[in-house]
Parts: sequence; C-alpha cells; structure tokens
Amino acid sequence: MKTAFFKRASFLLPAAIAAGAFLLRLIAGIQLLANDPSAFAPLDTTDMATYKTLSEQILNGTFPEVFYYQPFYYSVFLPLIQSLTGPSGFMIVLAQSLCGALAVWFTSLSAWMLGGRRTGMLAGILLALSGLAVLYTPYRLIAVSQLCWFSLLLFLTLRAMRKGGLLRWFLAGLALSVAILSRGNALIFLFPLLLACFQGERQIRKTTGKRLALSMLMIILGTWLPQLPFMAVNTIHTGSLSGPSTAGSAVLALGNTKEAPPGGLEYPESFRIWTADTATRSVPLRIWDWFLEEPSAFLELTFRKCFLFWNHFDIPNNINPEFSRTRSPLLNALPLIPTGFLLLLAFAGTVTLAATGFQRKRIVIFLLFLILYWFATAGFYNLGRFRIPAFGFFAIAGALFLNAVLRNFRRKEYKTLILYNGSALLLAFFVVYPGYDTYRETVEPAVMRLARPDGVHVEYPDKTQLIYDHGPVSFGGWNAVNGDHFTKTFVLSGYRGYVTFSIALLKTADYPPAEITINGFRQNLAGLQTGRMAFISLRLPYPQDGKFHIMLNGAVSAVADLQRDYGRTLSSGTALPYELLARIKTEP
Repeated sequence: MKTAFFKRASFLLPAAIAAGAFLLRLIAGIQLLANDPSAFAPLDTTDMATYKTLSEQILNGTFPEVFYYQPFYYSVFLPLIQSLTGPSGFMIVLAQSLCGALAVWFTSLSAWMLGGRRTGMLAGILLALSGLAVLYTPYRLIAVSQLCWFSLLLFLTLRAMRKGGLLRWFLAGLALSVAILSRGNALIFLFPLLLACFQGERQIRKTTGKRLALSMLMIILGTWLPQLPFMAVNTIHTGSLSGPSTAGSAVLALGNTKEAPPGGLEYPESFRIWTADTATRSVPLRIWDWFLEEPSAFLELTFRKCFLFWNHFDIPNNINPEFSRTRSPLLNALPLIPTGFLLLLAFAGTVTLAATGFQRKRIVIFLLFLILYWFATAGFYNLGRFRIPAFGFFAIAGALFLNAVLRNFRRKEYKTLILYNGSALLLAFFVVYPGYDTYRETVEPAVMRLARPDGVHVEYPDKTQLIYDHGPVSFGGWNAVNGDHFTKTFVLSGYRGYVTFSIALLKTADYPPAEITINGFRQNLAGLQTGRMAFISLRLPYPQDGKFHIMLNGAVSAVADLQRDYGRTLSSGTALPYELLARIKTEP
C-alpha cells in the first residue's frame, strides 16, 4: 500500500504543481495579450511577426519555397492551433500555458527520478515560479514550447534508462526530433541520448549487441523521420543536400565572426561578407580560417560567450522583459523567481554534481544535457530567450543543490555544508552576478591587447580592408569622452593612397555650431542630430605614420570604447586608457 501510494504521489504531486503553473501562466498571458501590443500585433521586424505571417500563409495553403527558419513552430504548432480555433491570440496563450505547465510536470518527474521526492517538488516549484518562463507565455516565440520539448526529452530519456524498451527509445527520439525542428542546436542532445541508451539497456537487460543496436536504431528513426519532409523540400529547392532549415550559416556567422559580440544581435561587415557568398567559402570554413589567423581572439570571444551564458542579465530580443512584465498586474504583484536566482542555484548545483555525481549514470546523462546545451548556445550567441528552453535543466540542478544543502544541514554536517556547498554557492554568485562585468571592465582590455594587438582587420573580396580598434556595441564600453584634440593611430603597413576615415561623434547641443578637422580637412557637423551618436566619414589620404589628428569645435564630443586600450589614442601626446570609435577603409 505504501509503495502504491508513493507511485501515485510521484505523478500527482508534480501534477498539482503543474496545475498551479498553468493557472499562473494563463492569467498572466491573458493580461499581457490585452495590454502589450507585442503579444497581439508584433512589429514587422520581429521574429514574432515572421512566425505569425508564415503560419497564416501555411494555413491558407501557401507554403514557402524553402524552410529558412526551423519549421516546427510556424509550420506545425501555430497552424494546428489556428486550424482548430481560428486566429485567436487567446488560443496561443492557452496552448503555450499548457506547454509551460507540461514542462513543469516533466521537470518535476525527472528531478524526482534523479534526487527523490523533495528534489522533484523543489524543481517543479522553481520552474513554475520562474518569472521569465511565465512572461514569455503569450508571445509567438519558440522559447516556451521548446522548454516543453526539452523537459519531455529529458523525462523520456531517464524513464527509458530505467525501464528500457524499443518504444520508449523511439518516443525519446521523437521528442528530440521536435526539439531539433524547433531549434537546430538541440541536435547536440543526440549524443547523451545514445549514451543513455547504451548505459540503460546494458544495465537493465545485460542486453545483446543486437538488442542494443535495435534500441539505438529506434532513436535514430524517431529523430530523423519527422525531419525528412522538411529536408526534402529544402534539398529540392536548393539543389544540394539540406537540413530542415537553411538558416544555419547565417545564425552561426552572427556569433562567430571577428567582429561578433558575445551576446545580442549585430550585423557587422564581416557577417555580410561571410554570408554573401557561402558557395565559394562556407561559414564553418571561414570560422576555421579566422581561428587559424587569430586563435587567441577566437578563444577569447568563445570564453566571453560561455561566461555570459550564466550572467543574470536577460538580454532582450523581440520583447523587452522589463517593459513587458509591467503590462501584467499579476506579474507586477507576485514576487516571482528572477533568472539570476535560478542561475545561481543551477550553477552551484552543476559545480557540485560535476564534483560528486559522476558515479551515478543518470546524473551523468543529466549533466550532459545541461552542459552541452550551454556550449551549443554559447557556440552561436546569447539572448535571454535562448536560455528559457534550459530552465527545466536549471531547476533540476538548483533543486539537487538545495536538497543537498538541506540534507547536510539536517545531518549537522556543517563542514561539508561550508566547504563544499558554501564554496559552490560563492563561486556561482561571482559567475552569475559581478563576474562578467568585472572581466569586461578590468581584464578584457589587457587580454585583447595580447589576443589582437593590431585591432580588427576585415578584408573584403576586392582586398580592401576595414580597420579599427574598438569592440562591438553589445556588451561594449562605448561612451562619450571629454576632449577637443585627439590623435588616432592605425596599424596598416605598406599602404599608399586614400582611405575613408569614419569617426563616431555625439552632438551635445544645437548651439554653438559644431565642426571637425582631421589632418587639416574641415567638415561642418550641422547634419548631426542632437543627442544621437552617429558616424561621419571623410575621404582622406592615408598618412605614412598612420596618425590622424582630430580637432573638435563646438557642441560635439568624441565617442570611445572604454574596453579597448592599445595605446593608439592620444591627447596632447599622452596615451589615453581607451580607443576612439574610429575606422578606416582602404580603397582597391
């Protein structure tokens, strides 16, 4: 009787938490749908508008020639909802509230299998009360549904490890397929899924090689069969073997060019060059070329992306979380769990599990899911909404950590509590809160001097070059600086001829009139808008010493990157601890 009770409880208690999560998401989603224009009428420039338009076109029988974006959300999920209910924003809220609640349920069940009843309850509560996971409910974005598929995949994987069976492995493969069709980097989960199959089948049945091969075949079939129609369409229209999405090169380039930021979206010149002609040189090969050219700079960018993944700040994209949550009275009133707190517990849990949990096969599989998604996201670029699919993983890691803390406290194992749990928590606090800002403000300038001593050099197909010393705007140190006289030096050897010299300026007032003089060439700045930064350009002969002498007059300030310091920006002969936002582009 006791065993039967606990078996029922292991499903019913997580279900109760999931039911509460559903109501919370439904109410908040309805409020946001009523009060936030992004929910019911997204701007044309957003992914939300793109998904809305594409899903409506598909529902009306107009299919795209190629599936550029990962197709499941806009070609299956949204059309299915709208075919049953019509173009109602409420039904989107209802469907995604259900997805969020199911994610809570699967997460709780998975945590129960990994760490027991208390861990399961804690994980369910952490995810149910995650403010960002609730906030994204009404918006036409894949984050919430992807969270559901990830949580389902982990649950099915752990259950198949426990019970075995060809059908269970096939269902896990199907869940992985839907996750891949929602965002391609989920393909990284194929490895831990196959490893789980290998470990689980051998442990349960002492299975033969034939049985193990069949189980893995079920995973492969479940993973690839749903993708085949989309792959066929793209292959036919592109004329070469293609995956279910053709956006891979562009997405990869966004986060891996020599000008790429660690987070946020920018489209610098190197991105445009790399993606303009992928037939001649593919983006992965261009990334490899850059790695061979500047290995230190490539590794430094990768380090920043991995570091930023754990930062408490939710990088906005499509919606601004700080603004959107004010549109819901419920979200304003409830003290929901901020992303930073969830990441704090998750990182502490990950560190603790990595140090102590490798003797347990299911813990190893769980860690692989979490860590591989971390790397798969950082391998591209960071946005706040890209982390939401992993919130179930974060909740489990955090719950395992809290459970360990409670257990050590109850057993009065204070030494373990302080030395291990306390140290993991302190490390997590540094990584999640001050760590990244500390690095970029105090360490990054010195590291970049070593990693990229000549600044950024971008080469165009016609062999012209774009050269500058500043970093990207996203997570950069761009700021207006005081001073009227500057000297900016560029590293460009052997060039004779003209360059286009560009410099960022900020007009501070309408009066007095502003002008700039560069190496004796004067330009009026009447066209600049007050209070807005803008680049102005002049065609100038390139000086043999690479020095451009800049004089500002009137209500105008130069702009500099405080996170770059090569010693190539001077004032009155003295090197300044920053570099001006200035560029030169050579001529053919």
